[in-house]
Amino acid sequence: MSHDSRLTIVLTLKDRSAFTYRWMQYMNDMHCPYRILIADGGADKEVEQHLRREGIYTNLDFEYIRYPYDDSLDIYLEKLENVISRVNSPYLLLADNDDFYLLDRIPAFLQLLDADAGYVAARGQIVNLTIIDEAGRPSGGISGSRYLAIANDAPSIDNDSPYERVETLCRGLSKFDFYANWYSIFRTSALQETWSSMI
Repeated sequence: MSHDSRLTIVLTLKDRSAFTYRWMQYMNDMHCPYRILIADGGADKEVEQHLRREGIYTNLDFEYIRYPYDDSLDIYLEKLENVISRVNSPYLLLADNDDFYLLDRIPAFLQLLDADAGYVAARGQIVNLTIIDEAGRPSGGISGSRYLAIANDAPSIDNDSPYERVETLCRGLSKFDFYANWYSIFRTSALQETWSSMI
């Protein structure tokens, strides 16, 4: 299987083990061509044993890293800064175990970032997926009888003025779900510098 060494996906974990098994199986089924670093700050040792087992998820190039339990925000932030510092590829994509990426869309964003050094990050549209149980309520689990998918459209914050870009971002943070920029494909060096200075 060929891998694209330009991108590393950083999967941060804190339990919700059923989501982790589903995420890994999805990526394996999709033959994810990107390296995956798994930063586990959860308490579930069965997940650790599972992910350390030889010959599992044969379609993936992944590394499991055990971190101290995410007992506080400070511990989580230190975990995130550490795992980001381990990335050697030019680009980095953050993931939680309930996130799904359409892998066939990623090459276009890598091409855009390769072609224009003025961009620090790029992402596509975010779709919120809710699993519905038999009673018609959100299940909060990994399976159900139906699902609801809602696409979030967000306007560009592009502007010649950096101050106006920040103002546009802050004004629309909740309304347009600009928080979702967390799920952009970033230039690794920019994200490493940001997290290092924050910590």
